[in-house]
Amino acid sequence: MTDLDMLSYFLGIEFVSKENRIFMHQKKYANDVLRRFKMKYCNGADTLIEASMVLTKEGNEELVDSTTFKQLVGSLRYLCNTRPNIAHSVGLVSRYMEKPRTSHYLAAKRTLRYIKETSELGLHYAKKQAGVEAGSIEFTDAYWKQSIVALSTCEAEYVAASMGACQAVWLAELGLRSNDVVKMEIDNKSAIDLARIRVSMEGANT
Repeated sequence: MTDLDMLSYFLGIEFVSKENRIFMHQKKYANDVLRRFKMKYCNGADTLIEASMVLTKEGNEELVDSTTFKQLVGSLRYLCNTRPNIAHSVGLVSRYMEKPRTSHYLAAKRTLRYIKETSELGLHYAKKQAGVEAGSIEFTDAYWKQSIVALSTCEAEYVAASMGACQAVWLAELGLRSNDVVKMEIDNKSAIDLARIRVSMEGANT
């Protein structure tokens, strides 16, 4: 066994260690992806998604090569390891793997253009942040859609809040939380009212 000193590169992820901090990024991998898909000299983009973008499975648009599209989306997914901020846009284009069309490919390339503009970004871990010891904050996350079809924003937000409450109970049962009250952040008034009082979903405004 040989001591290779501090980890600096592993599976396309670069590590920069300074004092009590570690910075993880994939700049080299991102540049390789840009080169692979002939986007090395493209114009960068400040945003991931255009405001007017609408993606659908049906339409009269020309189909693009599915193999190339899958390779591009797969590369973007791997970039999510250190770039969680692109997860939403990558998730959107991932829905069209079977028969990708021109708009889907352009949306994926838009994400690449954003990567070109922000290749220096990554994940920063510090031993202490804002007076909090590393490892003393517990969290859970999910990257899948709800398993049911909500008929209104109220229903969707209520289901999300319910899932969040279940996760809080789960963390408590694992002994990872104190007895403090769990604060739920909900941005839909109807869902908040529904959670506070027992009202019928039929009578709730959307």
